[in-house]
Parts: sequence; structure tokens; C-alpha cells
Amino acid sequence: MQTANNIPADRGCRVTFRVRYYETDMMGITHHSNYIRWLELARTEYLRQAELTYRTLEDMGLSCPVTGVRCRFLHPSRYDDLVTVQTWVKSYDGLRLTMAYLVFVDDRLILDGETDHAFIWKGRAAAVQRSLPAIHARLAEVRDRDQST
Repeated sequence: MQTANNIPADRGCRVTFRVRYYETDMMGITHHSNYIRWLELARTEYLRQAELTYRTLEDMGLSCPVTGVRCRFLHPSRYDDLVTVQTWVKSYDGLRLTMAYLVFVDDRLILDGETDHAFIWKGRAAAVQRSLPAIHARLAEVRDRDQST
């Protein structure tokens, strides 16, 4: 069984926050749409820690749209639960990026998921390894670090 404590802390990035009241439905359970926002929050923080903020990338003319999302909901979360999202690079080949996520309440795994991303540079589909070699090198470096733990 995966728990937050047996996932290496140096694998990717962890973000912790509390479920806000407005994120819940009338039953007090987190609405499923909020999990996608939480994955984005974790991914944004991951990129910030990797010194690849969305703002910096967009200033360079690079965007990284989501092309796919997969979530497996295992248990609900509720108002005021303490949530931890761990994310890391699952795969990156210079054309596509897949981020993996584990979402925990306390030490209980409640969701696992992935997001797929393409790269658009100056309005066109891009192969980052050719168009932006410094960005490619950094993404390859964090991928290798994440997959070695």
C-alpha cells in the first residue's frame, strides 16, 4: 500500500493544503472537479522548484497545454482535510511530457493520476529538444532525478 511516508520525499514535489469549504458539495465531500485544480497547483509548484515557472516559459513563447488527464479516485476528501499532492515527471521525450500525481489525506492515498502535455512554441507544435535546448536539458534532468528515486 502506498502512503505519503513511503514515497521518497526527493521524488518530485509535495504541496500540502486544506480542503476549502467551497470545494465541497452539499454532502461535505470534495467535488471531483477540484482534483484537477489540485493537480495543476502541484504541477505549477513542481515547475517553480525546477526553475521552469509557467511565467518564464510563456515569456519565452512556450506553452505546455494539457492533452490528457487520468484520475483514479480511491477515497473521498472532505472539508478541512489536510491534503498532500506529490507530483513528478513520469516521462519526457522532448515532444511530450507526462506528470504523475499521488494525492493523500493524512497518510491515506485517495487519488492517483497523470496529465499529458504537448509543447507549443510561438503558436506552433514544438519539439523542445530542437527548439529550446536549455529547457529540454532541464526537463531531462528533472525527469532523470525523479526516475532515479
